Amino acid sequence: MAVRGEAMVNVGVDLGGTALRAAFGPGGEAAGACEVRGWRWPWLLCEAPGPAGLPVEFPSLKSRLGIAASVRVGDETLDPEGVLAAGLREIRDTAVKATGARLGHTAIGVPARFSSRQRGALLRAAEAAGLPQVSLVSDSIAHVIAHAGTDTTGTYAVFDMGYTGFEIGLVRAVKGRYRALAYDGAAAPGGGFFDARTVASLLEFLLAGYGISPREMLRTEAMRRELRAAAEEIKERSAGGDGTFDARFGLRHVPIRLSQAVFGKEIGRFAAGAFDRIAYLLEEAGLRNADVTALLLAGGSTRMPVVRDFAAATGLTVTEAEPGSLETGALRYAAQLASRPSVVADAPPEPEAEEIPMPASETPPLPGLLQAPTAPEEDRTDAGAAAARRLLRHGRLDDAERAAREAVNEAEQVLQEVIAARSGAVQDPDRPPSLSIDSERLQARARRSFKQGEFQEAIHVMHVAAERGGPEVFAEMIQMHCEAAMTNPTMANFKRQAAWLRCAIGHDAGNVRLFDLLAERCLLHAEALVRIGRKTEARATVEEALKWNPDHDKARALGRELKPR
Repeated sequence: MAVRGEAMVNVGVDLGGTALRAAFGPGGEAAGACEVRGWRWPWLLCEAPGPAGLPVEFPSLKSRLGIAASVRVGDETLDPEGVLAAGLREIRDTAVKATGARLGHTAIGVPARFSSRQRGALLRAAEAAGLPQVSLVSDSIAHVIAHAGTDTTGTYAVFDMGYTGFEIGLVRAVKGRYRALAYDGAAAPGGGFFDARTVASLLEFLLAGYGISPREMLRTEAMRRELRAAAEEIKERSAGGDGTFDARFGLRHVPIRLSQAVFGKEIGRFAAGAFDRIAYLLEEAGLRNADVTALLLAGGSTRMPVVRDFAAATGLTVTEAEPGSLETGALRYAAQLASRPSVVADAPPEPEAEEIPMPASETPPLPGLLQAPTAPEEDRTDAGAAAARRLLRHGRLDDAERAAREAVNEAEQVLQEVIAARSGAVQDPDRPPSLSIDSERLQARARRSFKQGEFQEAIHVMHVAAERGGPEVFAEMIQMHCEAAMTNPTMANFKRQAAWLRCAIGHDAGNVRLFDLLAERCLLHAEALVRIGRKTEARATVEEALKWNPDHDKARALGRELKPR
């Protein structure tokens, strides 16, 4: 590198959810870059905090920084600050070795919603890593610094969606000086949230198509990580279109057919709500679309076509941030700090921005996303019998019995069709299907789980029972969603309970009661937020309630009370 011999090297760091990325150089332009990721670095954790095997989370270590004193990685207990310090130390050593220069300033990009406690933990990790002069800059401002440079004047809206959630920032740039006008953001939707919904779909698919229970798939950490890797591949492939591929789980190879239409529609429901907040932020800042120079899209999840479609629908001029934008902007900020006082007027961290992460597996599945590849009619019974034999050879007697019974049921149905064809009889197409033995067993299992308070397990199993049963089973499944959503309606339970009600609406969109219940659950959460002084979040939650039921009197009254004056 050409910078060897320079006195100082500055560093900009992207504190990503799945990796650390850095750019470094003697001034504001990168002379080198590095990335800290791979199997040695537990940036993504694997946690199973609930009953044995369920639910499962894949939170980022970043989300535990300053919140959890320790995390489990396999058989080890690790300190999040210590892991991060080791990663930052590797960046420091790489920059010094590559340039032969001493370290100058380091700037680390962080979400605006990072709390004071999280920022403090990050600064302690940086100090332990041997970084001498460290400053933090919000992700949105770092992206604008990289995009606008020092000669541009404009107002930018930044939409950054990565693994740990999304951030919207309004930033004013005036020839090398930057001021934050407004921020919004949350832990969901984001890449991790989308992965979690795909994991839920995959668990449901394996139970329905292969009789493999969620508990079996989540028994060990290795199996849970395999499941997440398959879900990530499904998400990436679904974004590109329909297709079929083999997912591998240990010795199993499971063929899966993907539906891009389902993926786009379901993910779009959540992306729409995130983009709605851009208009709200502009209104709060007293700005119109014409006042915004560009909408910058940043983060891996904004590459999904459905997200780009919503960005275009805002009516703003859409620009994609360059790869490495965050660490580049942080590097330029570090270089500016080295030559003059702070050129950034950022908002202080707000305690109310600290939130309880939503357990990944508490999100409902994407109905219809995954299907077994269609086999010719004449091959299906043979395939079921072969599957039963394979399971038997592996000693999985319960699964073998289930597969064999399904093959027998299929054969009996074919036999009835043959008999009817010979006799000239025609089956009444309007005759309601009777409950299968499998459906009855699944119902009983779901009821037991529900009674024990294992709501996610109960809902997973009830989805499959409803597919195999009649309208009574479907009605019970909807009711189970409702009861789970309104049991113990605390702040900590809000996101998962609201997700269950949205899942129910996805199944039964004509059921007005579901919309009323979701509005009521949003109102309860808004009232709880008001009680602890988190009025900005309460106002957004009231707006959510009124989307589901515009005539909810209490929600309308609370909205009037919270309206900015």
